[in-house]
Amino acid sequence: MKSIAGSRYGLFSTAAILTLYTGQAQAQSQVAPSIAPSSEPMQDIVVTAQRRSERLQDVPISIAVMSGAKLDSSTSSGTTDALTSVAGVAVSQSTQNNSSLITIRGVSAGASALNGASTVGFYIDSLPFGFVKSAIAPDLSIYDLDRIEVLRGPQGTLYGASSQNGVVRVLTHDADFNIFELKARGSLSSTYHGGESYRGDTAANIPLVDDMLAARLVLGYQHLGGWIDRANEKDANHSRVENARLRVRFEPTSRLKVGVSGMITTNDYGAPSSAAEPYFDTSLISEPGSTRIEQYGVNASYDFDTFSVSAASGWLSYKSRAILDYAPFPPDTMGVSKFGSRIQSDELNIRSTTKSDWQWSVGAIYRNGRDPLFQSLTGFVTIVPIQTSDISKSYAFFGELTRFLFDRRLEIMLGARYFHDHVTTREDAPFDGNPSTPLLSADAKFNKVSPRAVFTWHQSPDLTLYASYGQGFRSGFPQNPAVVRAAPGLQPAKPDNLTNYEIGAKGSLFDHRLTFNGALYYIKWADVQQTLKIPYQGTFFNAVTNGTGASGVGVDFSVEVEPIHGLHVAAAVGWNNLRTDGPTISNGVVLFDKGDRLDLSPAFTGSASAQYTFPLSSNLNGELGVSGTETSSQTMRTIGYIGHSGDVFIGKASFSLSRPDRWTLSVFVDNFNNFHDVFAPSNIANFYPNWLQRIRPRTIGAQFEVHFR
Repeated sequence: MKSIAGSRYGLFSTAAILTLYTGQAQAQSQVAPSIAPSSEPMQDIVVTAQRRSERLQDVPISIAVMSGAKLDSSTSSGTTDALTSVAGVAVSQSTQNNSSLITIRGVSAGASALNGASTVGFYIDSLPFGFVKSAIAPDLSIYDLDRIEVLRGPQGTLYGASSQNGVVRVLTHDADFNIFELKARGSLSSTYHGGESYRGDTAANIPLVDDMLAARLVLGYQHLGGWIDRANEKDANHSRVENARLRVRFEPTSRLKVGVSGMITTNDYGAPSSAAEPYFDTSLISEPGSTRIEQYGVNASYDFDTFSVSAASGWLSYKSRAILDYAPFPPDTMGVSKFGSRIQSDELNIRSTTKSDWQWSVGAIYRNGRDPLFQSLTGFVTIVPIQTSDISKSYAFFGELTRFLFDRRLEIMLGARYFHDHVTTREDAPFDGNPSTPLLSADAKFNKVSPRAVFTWHQSPDLTLYASYGQGFRSGFPQNPAVVRAAPGLQPAKPDNLTNYEIGAKGSLFDHRLTFNGALYYIKWADVQQTLKIPYQGTFFNAVTNGTGASGVGVDFSVEVEPIHGLHVAAAVGWNNLRTDGPTISNGVVLFDKGDRLDLSPAFTGSASAQYTFPLSSNLNGELGVSGTETSSQTMRTIGYIGHSGDVFIGKASFSLSRPDRWTLSVFVDNFNNFHDVFAPSNIANFYPNWLQRIRPRTIGAQFEVHFR
């Protein structure tokens, strides 16, 4: 039995800036539709999950794919909305900064900020998005993407420390040398008891030099109307999102390929989408916030006769600022939070390209990140601002070796990754405001080897079976200076490690009119990083240590069927029984008993959709669509309270007219069941009732898409 002291809440007192959640996705944004996986046959979908182009049918990983065409036509405002339709995936939303947390198969960081790195890797093309000890996931524009790939289960060999139990890969469209293309979409909608929302997006592909140089530019603007009133403002939780993305492709020879990319996304909002009542927030303090993400990258590859070499470098800048009202406990107290990150990453990959019975790949990566944090409380209670930085310098070496046997029907893959991380946490300003007070710092080093083994049997082009063993991990980090001062003997949080055993099958039947993808797995998660609360000079500071482990079985299953021409039906479910292996005790209080679920870890996620497309004339089609997503209840624990969110079901319906490959006009209803109950574990109300997260009510609108090429 392991014992820790403390609470899930609280850099200050009982509640932490940046750490309160809903149980689902992006309540500030449009309600997430159930985006079915691509309606293409599985044999036709090409993915690069293993760093090489392969049919989805042949990849021995539980993968969900959302096609760019489906994402373009959806009413989702971003990636975190779209991900809720994937079996086994849940997205939680923070009251502060609208930051999101992604959970796959019930494995959650427990909080998006300051609670440990994410358990899910996030990649934008070949560039990683992640922080030293925060799990914030970006909510990016989904317009003009090639696809989104969701890899379930640990991917530590190829994707490293942040991919403990899965990876999300957002893959943008590359520029095309051969065609000029212009497309755009616009939408207008109205929310029950709220304001109007509107958006516009456009994308252009521009060939510059025949077969050598091209560029692709994407621009977007979105205004999301609020629906929560305040005493001094109607629809206060409105927001504005702007984004720009550029990719340049240069191929001077048939062997050499060079790419340059850049992305900027900004989000300014008037107030969080939280309130004690469904449509009214009693806060009298203005609570605006903003987020800005910039990411730039360059990549190059060269194809030799028997192998290829690729290299990628990326630079990430993340800045967020927010204000939060702590009324009524204590009265007239306001929290200010500024969190940022500057990360550089460099990666080298070498892989074989021949069609022999032996295939291999090796690589290395270096990452240098610095996450500055500023937090303060002012008003009835005033605390000297906390200013710290977390700095990580890490590198890794990885490789995989594959052997094909029995006329390439049996595939055996063995892989491993060695990881080293040097993490420093330091004060950037004296904790007591006295310039003569020495600044504290702490550092720690961590090493980890992650193995992976996969046995794949390609029964036929229409059926693949596999069995896999793999490990994933999160790096550790030293305690922050405030904790070092309050509890100098507390050791750094060490890495936690997850082991996954899995068998799966994917294939198609009835001349590809039915496709399926299923996996049965068992998780053993050791030394789970958990938050504790350290009392010091009348307040509390968060610390993270290693608590008890968790384990359980689970299943993912998705199916698509076309029973008659034009009718596509899809369903996806994810269920897991991930529960603690022993009690977690804090100051004599049992926070987690043996058999409890961890925080923000739903047991069930599911989605279903149906689309019927029918001709209206020789060049005009109609389509009816209906879909829904459901996430089971989640738990949030702190000393003396256990909060439970309820089950959440959100429905969507639409009708569209289209001239294929030219234009589409759609009318839609999001959240047609008008779900608006509390969207967060209910114990939050015992402390700060206005922090109860709310979901956007029923929203009705229209969208128009046009495409020229």
